[in-house]
Amino acid sequence: PLVQKFGADYLRINAFCEPFLALGMVLTGALQGAGETFRPTIITLISMVVVRMPLAYFLMFTLNLQTHGAWISMAVTTIVGGVLTLFLFRAGTWKKLKV
Repeated sequence: PLVQKFGADYLRINAFCEPFLALGMVLTGALQGAGETFRPTIITLISMVVVRMPLAYFLMFTLNLQTHGAWISMAVTTIVGGVLTLFLFRAGTWKKLKV
């Protein structure tokens, strides 16, 4: 029962960020296929290391949200990564690269 509760909580928190995860994955693949590999990597580093880790620590231990804090951090940074990748893609600088 406890595992079911935690699993349901995880799904409730992260279900709405899945479209942003798909957006980030698809556009990162498109950018990398066009030869733009550096800036998508920077976006991943920023969203995963610079934002996700400290935010998760803050939510989990400072605000005492425990596992919910980690899942909220995951949702927030997934959305941030997807939106940043969308901005990079829409900027169109990848169209000028020669592979």
